Amino acid sequence: MNLLKAEWNRLASRRFTRLTLLLLVAGLLLIAAGLFFSHHRLTDADWAQARERAAASTAEMRAQCTQGGVQNDACDTKIEAADPRWFLPATFDFKGYAEPLVMVFGGLLCLYAFLVGSSFIGAEWSSGGVANLLLWRPRRAPTLLGKYVALITGLTGVFVVLGAAWAGIMVLLAQFGGTFDGVTPGFVASIALTGLRMLVLTLLIGTVAFAVASIGRRTAAALGAAIGVILVGEVGVRILFEGLFTVSRYERFVPSSYAGAWVGKEMRFMDVAGCRGGGSCVPVEWTLTMNDSAVVFAVVLVVTLGAAFWTFTRRDVT
Repeated sequence: MNLLKAEWNRLASRRFTRLTLLLLVAGLLLIAAGLFFSHHRLTDADWAQARERAAASTAEMRAQCTQGGVQNDACDTKIEAADPRWFLPATFDFKGYAEPLVMVFGGLLCLYAFLVGSSFIGAEWSSGGVANLLLWRPRRAPTLLGKYVALITGLTGVFVVLGAAWAGIMVLLAQFGGTFDGVTPGFVASIALTGLRMLVLTLLIGTVAFAVASIGRRTAAALGAAIGVILVGEVGVRILFEGLFTVSRYERFVPSSYAGAWVGKEMRFMDVAGCRGGGSCVPVEWTLTMNDSAVVFAVVLVVTLGAAFWTFTRRDVT
């Protein structure tokens, strides 16, 4: 417990951790401010003005049917009356905005977890802090485990606290600048589960960043691995398997497909590999589910974290 407290203090006292946390909070506040000033609760006057504008737009479109004083008989039947909702000012619809904003929040937290997770152990390797720590505590596995637990619990705490604040902001936006129409207990439970899945993804990314930086003994190792995944796993696979070769269901090799399936419970794709020879063809629809993502995530977690502990206990730390 003393080791864990020391690691918590070390994590919280790092300037990089504090700076990135401030930037994260500032980014969330900027998003909230933009939503607040661009949305407001609809009033009777807004509806009245929207109906007037809809009527004027409809009259203008129908007037264009008259060319040279001759009325087109089919014009009035083709042009429907404009919907007043098209002319309403923006309002914060909680049901429509909640899930995208939870995903935006989760995406920012994933980036934060990657930066903090990689720098927490990477900076200590670079500065010699790990070697100094092992001079008075030579038990390597418990030492790395203490750092890892401190990171995961710290990230969880940040996610929960900021997540609660973010949920409160969304409620306030809907209260003063929007509506709760259509929001049911089932919908709230669904949003909560989406947030929980984003938490799991955040912790996974933080873990992988921590493990890779520990294996490479540099923060740059995790950054390089991330660039490699983007260039090879995202761009390279798409260019190779979609543009140059005909590979069925190539999205199975794209990491973001599993992240999307995890967050959204599933992702649907259209396999058109069999349609490239010409002629009539019906693309085959296939699905990646969150269960598929869970298996991949578990393998990545075991491999990277296991490799980090193995190298930490076996390699020379001087």
